[in-house]
Amino acid sequence: MTNIALAPRGDVIFVLENDKNKDKVRMHVSSHTLSMASPVLKRMFNGSFAEGAGLSEDNPKEIPLPDDDCDSITLLCRLTHLQGNMVDRELPLSGLLTFAKVVDKYNCIPSVEVALHLWFQFHMRCSPALNELWMLAEASYLANSADIFRAATSGVAVTGDAADMDNWTIAEKSVIPFSAILQLSQQHKKAVSRIRQLIETAINTCCGNYTLNDHSKICTVVRLNLPLCLRCFQTAGVWPVSNLPESVDACLTKISNLSEARFDYGGDFCHGSCSPYPKSIVDFKKEAPSVRDICSGLCLDCVRSGKTACDENCRVPHT
Repeated sequence: MTNIALAPRGDVIFVLENDKNKDKVRMHVSSHTLSMASPVLKRMFNGSFAEGAGLSEDNPKEIPLPDDDCDSITLLCRLTHLQGNMVDRELPLSGLLTFAKVVDKYNCIPSVEVALHLWFQFHMRCSPALNELWMLAEASYLANSADIFRAATSGVAVTGDAADMDNWTIAEKSVIPFSAILQLSQQHKKAVSRIRQLIETAINTCCGNYTLNDHSKICTVVRLNLPLCLRCFQTAGVWPVSNLPESVDACLTKISNLSEARFDYGGDFCHGSCSPYPKSIVDFKKEAPSVRDICSGLCLDCVRSGKTACDENCRVPHT
């Protein structure tokens, strides 16, 4: 049995069970403090519910919370009882998602908004992996954090591949609406398609069609440019496009590895003036990262309201 006194003269004792060690936890809290933090708890304590009947500081009432996560309720109560110095500065991402679910359940986001924002910012700075980005997207959706939701969903679209998108589209347990997940999948597919178009355009520009004049029959640059250009793209792993990874981020990493070196063909032919290679590769590498803009992520306000166009109520401007 663990006793936690957050309000020594409180009128309520929450009874919880720690899932980690099955230890019972009794938490002494104030119904007045919690009522100011949560309209849900306010109705429970001040309405016609049995939990709110006969509350007294002299004889605190035990209220079991068997369905709630013990750590999350403890964290919520510490924050609302102004005991932030007892809260860990670095909350694990799994704990943050669980806490967001509790905060959403009790509708007390404003009371813990500052702490949530700090934890969200911490995890976004840690270069989260794909599964962590998805957890951040779900947690920020529940916590109504528009900027983190936009950033996390953008990261999912850039980092995930087609299989990931399909899995999330058919996911039944996600708190994010199906229509929003489908929209995110469409952003990903559009970005991958754009990358393929850029690669094909770059190769066509590098190689060109040099069969229309007599000069092409003797120019060493013209004769060698095509196989060397294709080899360059193959070495980087971006040709043929059918072999491209389905992740936008992985595609852009391979593109960044494209060689920009000019080949020495020998002789005094043209010195590359017949071909824009490798200048076209340099231009291609500069343009490719702009594909990330397609994966702009989702507007939380639009997802929640079902809108499709930005208006003055959107906290994060559409791009």
